[in-house]
Amino acid sequence: MDDRVADTALTPQVQHFPCVVYETQKKMDDYQAPDMRYGDLSAHRLMTYYGLTDVSTLVDPYTLQQLPGNSVHVPIYQPLPKRVTLSRGECIRRMFNEMRSLSHMPFSLYGPYRYVINEMIDHLQNGHGQVFRSPLLNQALREQITQDSSADNTLTGIKGVLDANVNKQNKTVPISLKSMVKEKISSGRLPKFNRFEDRANGLGITVHDTWATHITITSVVFSATNWKASVHYRIQDHFGLDDDDILNWEFRQWRFFRLWFVLQRYNAMAHRPFITEMETTMEIAGSL
Repeated sequence: MDDRVADTALTPQVQHFPCVVYETQKKMDDYQAPDMRYGDLSAHRLMTYYGLTDVSTLVDPYTLQQLPGNSVHVPIYQPLPKRVTLSRGECIRRMFNEMRSLSHMPFSLYGPYRYVINEMIDHLQNGHGQVFRSPLLNQALREQITQDSSADNTLTGIKGVLDANVNKQNKTVPISLKSMVKEKISSGRLPKFNRFEDRANGLGITVHDTWATHITITSVVFSATNWKASVHYRIQDHFGLDDDDILNWEFRQWRFFRLWFVLQRYNAMAHRPFITEMETTMEIAGSL
């Protein structure tokens, strides 16, 4: 055997960076997901199958009529005021304004992220399906990772794998790193916003669960006594509702979600849901 071939066979393979160490089964940029549908339902279907007859307190989205005010204040000897028919654009505008008025109680009561929902409602109304990015959501992702002190924290898991497998003598990382990190993360918990506090701090209503996650170790650098690694998180969620959402009483009981579903899925309105993208880079280190 050629000596060069023998040397290559005996040399341990090392991992080069950047390296994607974790990907969810659900794909990035998935515009075919059920919650990304829009404009696919008729008024009859919305009212009969989904039970969405009481959608807005201001307008009837199916007839485009302005709803009368509180009839309690109308004397019994006077007829109820005649309904006014609105343009479709005006009807939609009032429905979005009603969504905004309902977005803070009880979903977004306090904290630095409480007004992100208003930006996302604006994007649903005017963004035409473009990807939504926000420095505040990037900050929220970073905080979620750093404040998670559990053993299931993905960053803690990656650090543990590196600590145990860095070749301290040669200052290299084995090529098996990717499979070991994937196994570790798969048994842990990905960054999500479904904690108890997220129900009222604006993150549960804007992101809540997530759709796709990619985690990349972009670099591992060695010094005489330490190793340092940069870990990049890229996470996507969908700001859209599917059938399971609105057929779930936990969501349908809230007028906010009934308005949202009709604005998105009614074929006469058809506002496009969109992908929310968050990213952050974290630094970890260990001793040699």
